[in-house]
Amino acid sequence: MSKIYKIEQFYEQGSKIIAHLSIDENHPIFDGHFPQRSVLPGVIQLEIIKEVLSCFMKSSYKVQSIKNAKYLAMILPDENRSFSTELDYIIQDDQSVKIKAVIKNSSKVFLKFSGVFIKNNE
Repeated sequence: MSKIYKIEQFYEQGSKIIAHLSIDENHPIFDGHFPQRSVLPGVIQLEIIKEVLSCFMKSSYKVQSIKNAKYLAMILPDENRSFSTELDYIIQDDQSVKIKAVIKNSSKVFLKFSGVFIKNNE
């Protein structure tokens, strides 16, 4: 199965990771979520944050805890084919990574997230 999203580019700006992404509006997941009005699932948005962090750090990460995940607007694949995520990160003494993230486009904020990720040693 093809990926629902693609990281087009990412870079660091200070202690912030910025990634630009595109979405495959024809991905089969949208047939079921939801048939009348396709919406990018919230769990996929969390996966995007995890994957951007993992790609940047060149290591696999998983969520340890979620302090806040506030969905402010729906990502509609026919209207929002591209968007960006910005991750402010702090590497803790125990090597966990504290994240404050935003997924947005030029006119809307879709998700505000804060939480902690740890290396995935599986």
